Amino acid sequence: MGLAVTVMTTRYGQEAGFTLVELSTGMTISTILLLTFAAILFLSRQQTAELNDRLSLYRDLMVLDLWTQRYIANAHGDSVAIYANATDEINDTRTNDGTILHLILPDSTWVRLAMAGQQFNWQVGLTDHYPLDAPVSQVRFRRMPGQMDAIRLQTTIFNDEDSLSYDRLIVPRN
Repeated sequence: MGLAVTVMTTRYGQEAGFTLVELSTGMTISTILLLTFAAILFLSRQQTAELNDRLSLYRDLMVLDLWTQRYIANAHGDSVAIYANATDEINDTRTNDGTILHLILPDSTWVRLAMAGQQFNWQVGLTDHYPLDAPVSQVRFRRMPGQMDAIRLQTTIFNDEDSLSYDRLIVPRN
């Protein structure tokens, strides 16, 4: 009596399941799709973080511009005083190029602008304001004689990844 062995190589009719080749093909395609989506998600999260950092710097530039308009542009031109450093400020030694700015607003409010550490400090009356979230460097005020006694404000706002320069010419009120 002989024993016959039958090898089944294809499926017939209503048989349930799938072959090993079909399973391997499906898993390979699924893995490729999963890795593609994971790479896209990773790159988009990285780009989102960089974009948020950049938008934060632009927001700070907008705030700086609003505060500049609100305070420096509304100051009496005769009340503007620039000091090279804190020692000159104490001795009331004024200059045309410095890091500290004093001015008086039309309502007689006294304003002082200077760096405090890496923050831009706006002292309005007796209250200190730090309107910018990002640190700043190289704050400089320059009086521009011959241009309606304009004041030039130059600074750089930065974070871990990027920096933006701010350079504005402001003409205080007379």
